Formats: sequence, structure tokens, C-alpha cells
Amino acid sequence: AMAYIPSAMKGGMVPVAACLLVMVLGSMGSVCCDSIFDKSRGPFQQRGYQLVVDVSSPVTAKQWSCLRGQLEVYQVIVRAWRSLGTMDANANATIAAAHAAGIDKVDVYMFPCIKCLQFEQQVDGMLLGLETSKYDRVWLDVEVSGGARGVGAK
Repeated sequence: AMAYIPSAMKGGMVPVAACLLVMVLGSMGSVCCDSIFDKSRGPFQQRGYQLVVDVSSPVTAKQWSCLRGQLEVYQVIVRAWRSLGTMDANANATIAAAHAAGIDKVDVYMFPCIKCLQFEQQVDGMLLGLETSKYDRVWLDVEVSGGARGVGAK
């Protein structure tokens, strides 16, 4: 799932993940989302949108606070299970950081590996790995793609 938002850059639309990418790959220092997004159109809620962000990289409380404050993100979906058939080692810290930033609606997603383990084993592994985290829902990201590891092309 990818949400798009208005951008001052090139007058088009930019995926929300670009903001995370800028923050994660940049030092984050004093840079925040408002430097790359056009805010002249008003907050998303005033336009009838609710912005939900899914992440597969570690995100700190400072980064979540930026997204919450600048883009009004109030729900996030954190990757908890990787397509390689393993727990995402960053999931618990990213979930805790979202809560620390005041984001109450935190879900997780599972990207199961079709060829690695039985599905039940993967679910059990994810739930065990998330024992200390507070989350609402579990989403499944099932893709049939030659690009995803562990997944056949058809």
C-alpha cells in the first residue's frame, strides 16, 4: 500500500515513503518533512484524507513525531515478518517509537515466505517475536513476484 501526497517538488505527487526515506537515509538533524512537501493545500483531515504509512525500515520516535506533526499521520503499519521467513529485527523498536511519538493506531504486517516455512510456523514466529509489543491488527502482504525473495514468479 502506498499513499501519495501533494508535492512542491516538480508540481506532482510524491509517495509518503519518500519522507521516511529522506529521514531514514538523511541524518534527520534539523530536516523534517515540511521541507519537501507542499503544505499550502491544508491538512489532510480538512481534505477528507486519513494518512496511513507502512514501513519496512527502522523509524525512531523523532521521525514518527515529524510525520505525525507535519503530515498528520496517526496510524502506521510496521513490518513484523520479512519475506525471507524471519522476524523483522526492527519491528519492536519501531512499534515502541510510534507509541512514544503519540501514535496510538499501530498495526503490523507480515510478508510471508511461500517457500521457507509452513504458514502456521511463520505466524507463530511473528507472534512470539511481538510478545512485548502493543499493536492492533496484523495485515498480510502476499505478493506473487519474481522480485521478492522466497516467492516464485507464478
